[in-house]
Order: sequence, then structure tokens, then C-alpha cells
Amino acid sequence: MKNLRALTLAILATMFVIACEKEQATSTEKQFTTTDRSGCTPTLITDLTGPGGNVECSQVGDYEFSSDRFSDGEQCSGTVGPIQWTTDASCTYVSWTWIGPGTPCGVAVIVKGGNAANVYVYPEGCTSGSDLVSPQNAGGQTPDLSNITFCWNVCPDEQECTEETAFGGNTKGGGPAWWYYFDTNGPACQKIYAGQKEMVGGSVCYNAATDELTITLGPGWSLQNVSEPVKIQGYGTPPSKRPAAGLFTTYKGTSLGPIKGNNKRYYVVHLDVQYCE
Repeated sequence: MKNLRALTLAILATMFVIACEKEQATSTEKQFTTTDRSGCTPTLITDLTGPGGNVECSQVGDYEFSSDRFSDGEQCSGTVGPIQWTTDASCTYVSWTWIGPGTPCGVAVIVKGGNAANVYVYPEGCTSGSDLVSPQNAGGQTPDLSNITFCWNVCPDEQECTEETAFGGNTKGGGPAWWYYFDTNGPACQKIYAGQKEMVGGSVCYNAATDELTITLGPGWSLQNVSEPVKIQGYGTPPSKRPAAGLFTTYKGTSLGPIKGNNKRYYVVHLDVQYCE
């Protein structure tokens, strides 16, 4: 009788362990289920890694364009190329929307926390995603978000776009070539000139408290699909003629801001932009 009772207890204990394991597996599966507002479900890649647990776009696939690595605490929302992104109040869950121009030919979002990253890979035509999060750690907790990287391709289309060089700021620069610069002693928000004409609805705004610049492009305007369409250089004294943007060191990349300055009075904000109809 004692043997039968012991056998029964052993069977019940085994069933309890199996049930717990199934519940745990189901919970883990739910963690990686995302619902895309455009009806797309991304492929999740969890086994890519690099120095410090960071993942590069080149490890994910053949992407022509990639963003800076946006760090938590520095930036929790913004616009990069054709992608607008944001996070929740805790800067943990990432959402993105394709704002164009053009049609997305695949987007990947690298979300890193702790020493690992989740990579969400969207197929061609997907235009948004939400609730993207870094992987759980060994303790089953979601670590604080470390950084986010975006990778994308643009499908060829028949949209007509006119490319222009643009400068942000109200003050016209000297020398034979046209250009403008931003004087931080002037208005907080100043104009953008594209192809020597004012960009309607465009502006560059400066936050003196944080020494940060934020760029807003006018309707129909976007950054060109080049590697570094935004170039910024700070100066104690404005240059006597238009400087070579390729030599800028304050900032070069794809972000429209906020972009950290270098505590100078004058900034040359050089933009490679396009107007598409």
C-alpha cells in the first residue's frame, strides 16, 4: 500500500513539472509575438551578436541603408531617413512607421538590452511595427533598453524626385558659393534654404539648455537616400566661405534630431534633401 501511494505521488509530481514547463514555454512564446499595424508579422532573430552584444545591419542582411545606433537616455524617438520611430514612456517598447518617400523593400529593427539583442526583420511592403523589445535576461526580466538600430531598403518606383542641397539658418554666408548658417544668438527656430530658395514648412530649432539641434523638413521634402545626408559643424567664428561638409566632425549621419552640438555659437547645418511628387 505504501509503495502504491509513493508511486501515485511521484506520478502527480511529474505531471506538475510538465505542466509548469508547458506554461513557461507558452509564456516565452508570447513575449516574442508582435502585431504589426500594417498586418505584417516580422521574423524574430535572437542568435546574432557582436562586441558588447551589439548587432550590425550587415549581420542581418543586405541592406543599403542603416541608421545611427540610438542609445536609451539620449534619444527615445525621432526620424531617420524614411522611418519615424518612438517608444513608450519608459523608453522600452519600440514602434516605427514608414513615412517615405518610396516603398519599403524590407526593414530590420535591432533592439538591444543588456548583453543581447532581438532583431525584427520585416518583409517588403511592411510599413509599421510596434511593441518591439529587447530579449529577457537569465532572470526572466526585460533589461533596460540599451540602443536601437534601423536597417532598410527602398523599392524602385516611378515617383519623380528633385534633389537639392540645403542649409539651415537665417544668416547668409560669404564667398562665391551660396550657403547659410545658424546663429544661436538669433531666433530659436530658423529657416531652411534648399537650392537657394526657402523650404516652406522647414526649420532648424536650437535648444540652448541642452545644446541640441532639431531639424524639421517641409511637406514633400525628405532626406536623400545617401549614407550621411545630415552634416553639422559648430564654429566659434563663422567661416569666410562655404565650408566642405564632408570634413564636418560635429555630426554626420541620418538623424533629424535632437542632435548634440559642440557648444559653439554658430552651426553650419548641411542637408542632402529631395522633393518628391
